Amino acid sequence: MIPMARPAAQNQGAHLEAAVLRVLRSGRYIGGPEVAAFEKALAAYVGADHAVGTASGTAALHAVLLALGVGAGDEVVLPAYTFCATLEAVLHVGATPVLVDIDADHLLDVDAVAAATTARTRAVVAVHLFGRRASVPALRARVPAHVAIIEDSAQAFGPHRPEGCAACFSFFPAKVLGAAGDAGAVVTDDGALGARVRAIVNHGREAGVSQTLGHNFRLDALQAALLREKLPHVPGMRARRRWIAAQYRAGWAERELGLPRDQDGHAWQCFGITVAARDALAAALAGEGIASAVYYRPPLHRQRPAPSACRSTPS
Repeated sequence: MIPMARPAAQNQGAHLEAAVLRVLRSGRYIGGPEVAAFEKALAAYVGADHAVGTASGTAALHAVLLALGVGAGDEVVLPAYTFCATLEAVLHVGATPVLVDIDADHLLDVDAVAAATTARTRAVVAVHLFGRRASVPALRARVPAHVAIIEDSAQAFGPHRPEGCAACFSFFPAKVLGAAGDAGAVVTDDGALGARVRAIVNHGREAGVSQTLGHNFRLDALQAALLREKLPHVPGMRARRRWIAAQYRAGWAERELGLPRDQDGHAWQCFGITVAARDALAAALAGEGIASAVYYRPPLHRQRPAPSACRSTPS
């Protein structure tokens, strides 16, 4: 059977076993030098000024929205076609999600975002879906300056300096850079925003004193140590994914499939195709021992938490 992902393959090697033992023997499991070292390495890799480890990619999105002061009475524009975590983060801060349609690359439709923006809009979440990056500059040119653009980079980890106010990563085990459990991070060039995020993920504490209402969104030391050990191998992993994607694109060029377009910096988290006989193709692949999945069924505007909470939904 060819599975959708092989997380265990990323977690082999004496260097990773040594990192686990180092943390276990240190007695420092929450915060501490392992987390600080990973945050420093992560910021350097993406070219950002600040990085804050979080418990997950969802926690990263949630913390950024809180740090921006987004809440009740505010609207946040996001694509209807994305994982439910993007919507959850908006709902949990009490804001109103505004779901808009996507373009041919399954990314936010810039015209739809511009049309959906109102005086109540506080943020746009640009989801870099399947590894392909949405155009933050194009979005920035179409929305007012006071509207924050947050990058949901859960599926597009790579050496990309954040173009919005912050980029949020997920290190779920099946990601390009995966942890051995849940983990995430926020990267930003805004020092004040980064400081607020850092406080929020640690119960709102600054200098050991609770200054604001926060959450327990902390990245644990064991995951941080593993991620730091694997971070230097990301270029090779991304190159391997790019090579595999090129083989798919070449081999299926004459087939009646909607193939994903290549893009400089594409992380190839997934190879997403569109096909009319979707279920039949999935069954045929399963018969050959090849796993596949439908992303996402149903879309957000047809899932239970969305319709009553949203200002508008796509048709």
